[in-house]
Amino acid sequence: DYVLDNQSSEWQAGVEYWLSPLLAIRGGLNADEYALGTGLKSGNLSLDFSWTKPKDNSVTDIYRISISLKESPKK
Repeated sequence: DYVLDNQSSEWQAGVEYWLSPLLAIRGGLNADEYALGTGLKSGNLSLDFSWTKPKDNSVTDIYRISISLKESPKK
């Protein structure tokens, strides 16, 4: 962590790789936790899943699922 003018900040890093036009894998970490995830995309619909593991075990593992639908451009 760095402190600038009484404000702290922390580093974060992540990577995403698309195995195919339909499937992505992701990973990331910061000072307190690391995460893995995957994403599926078909047309305007996408489904994402992530798993986060806090390094200090202050809470149990965190799981997130999201579904998104992009609006088609107006003609």
